[in-house]
Amino acid sequence: WRGISDNVTNVQNEFLFVGAIYKDPDLFVEHGQYVRSKYDFYDDATRFFYEMAEVIYQKRSQKFTETVVNLFVTEDQERLKSYKQYGGWKTIVTWMDMALAEDFKNYYDVLKKYSLLREYQRNGYDVDKILSHKKFELFSPEDIYRMIRGKVDRIQTVILTSSEGEILNSRIQETINK
Repeated sequence: WRGISDNVTNVQNEFLFVGAIYKDPDLFVEHGQYVRSKYDFYDDATRFFYEMAEVIYQKRSQKFTETVVNLFVTEDQERLKSYKQYGGWKTIVTWMDMALAEDFKNYYDVLKKYSLLREYQRNGYDVDKILSHKKFELFSPEDIYRMIRGKVDRIQTVILTSSEGEILNSRIQETINK
């Protein structure tokens, strides 16, 4: 994540997103296919717990209990080490307590919004103006995409307009006279 400034993150939302999944694992059915943990999570702990939940849900159990999770993590020493480092089941319970499953769509949209901004920033686009916009909190990921796309299209129109281009109403008088 070199080059990504800390203002292009919302780790608190990542906690809520992952907590909601542990609270209501069926949220994977609707949204799991759209999450790209490598890009969507800035925080290592939230990425770790999300990826772990994804594997457990798809390969082991559709319910997250302390026993299910602990049995899964003890199967691999590296996984167990990370699990302990990030606070284990206690962290999961804390995030579950904070999250409201019914607000999951909002958590998802915020997760994707910040993921999109980080990707734009990583590719050299200055996202500071978007982040400091007075209505930033109301923007969806689609709004941000449209804003940037609109700016790029305006640049392309100004720069790449050829000298052979014809102004659409240049012969309007001739047309009217006919």
